[in-house]
Amino acid sequence: MDSINLVFTLTELKKVHLNKDLFEVPNYISKNKNLKFSIYARAEENLENNLDSSIDLVNAKKVKFIEYILRILKSNINKKLFMFFHPTKETFLQIIMLKMLIPRARIYLKLDLDQNFFSYRPSIFARLLAVLAFKLINITSIEDKKMFMHLNSNGIFGLDIRKKLIHVPNGTSIRGPSNSDKLNQIIIISRFNSYQKNTPLLFDFLNDVKGFRNYEIILVGPIEKDVDKFKKRIELLSKKINIRYLGVIDDRDLLINLISESKAIFNTSRYEGFAIIFPEAAICGATIISTNVNGFKDTTNNYLYGHLIGKHEIDPHEIKKLESYLRLLLNKNSQYFREISLWGIKNYSWDRILNQEIMTRIVGL
Repeated sequence: MDSINLVFTLTELKKVHLNKDLFEVPNYISKNKNLKFSIYARAEENLENNLDSSIDLVNAKKVKFIEYILRILKSNINKKLFMFFHPTKETFLQIIMLKMLIPRARIYLKLDLDQNFFSYRPSIFARLLAVLAFKLINITSIEDKKMFMHLNSNGIFGLDIRKKLIHVPNGTSIRGPSNSDKLNQIIIISRFNSYQKNTPLLFDFLNDVKGFRNYEIILVGPIEKDVDKFKKRIELLSKKINIRYLGVIDDRDLLINLISESKAIFNTSRYEGFAIIFPEAAICGATIISTNVNGFKDTTNNYLYGHLIGKHEIDPHEIKKLESYLRLLLNKNSQYFREISLWGIKNYSWDRILNQEIMTRIVGL
């Protein structure tokens, strides 16, 4: 039997990750290519209770990476595919070690990069690790179309990777909106008060753009710091607009229902690799109001189903444009949102993204 082995040690693997690409991609491939699926990760407690019994979860908190590799080496598995995420020193070291122990192992690195990556200046040691690892990698993918074209033209770490580079956008297993009835509602799903998500800009827009008064504003997600200040700002905003903070929602069906009944999602991030909320919004038939981060242009069909805002301070001209868009959105009929959903399903469901050609490139069978 052949196998696909997910190695994810960048952070703790949690239940929330099971609805994201790092789990859904290898899980989808394992089922469609009949591969044994194992995961090596720093797993949160009792995570195995949320996995299919056929999936072998090896906790990196208890088992060293070399022990995991030796265990696979001694198994009766024939072809061995290993899937890694993110270009970190730890990932590169694991890839190099893996290839030393199992030279015939096939390695797939799924990249999640934004433009900031290319301004990073690694140490000489880190760069040498990266160059060696990329020479050993069999196939790598990038999510954003613009980033794909950049890597295709310029390579990475001075290496030409065109022959091993494929475009695999972020996707979702959502089959469609949970309902077809749209409310005058806008949802914001974020890690509030984190630098990346730029919550001060979010609050400035909600405070200054009068068009938000025609909508109910729903906020979902954790508050990473300054909880009291955040809640005080919500309290002040509630005197101007209809706004509710719902906290973290673990119920996946409830979250999808909230996105499905919203006319738009709103995002003020400074940067993104390819936010999962974008394909989820598209498939749920919601427009996207966002800063120009990776994935935004792709998932709005070249801005057709969305509205672009700036990443910095807002000005009267930008307020006027957003006011106009919010008025336009109020009068859109159900057919418009159904059109978005059909387009999203066609382009961002895993069975469309991970077609036989792409899976064959990844698996190498």
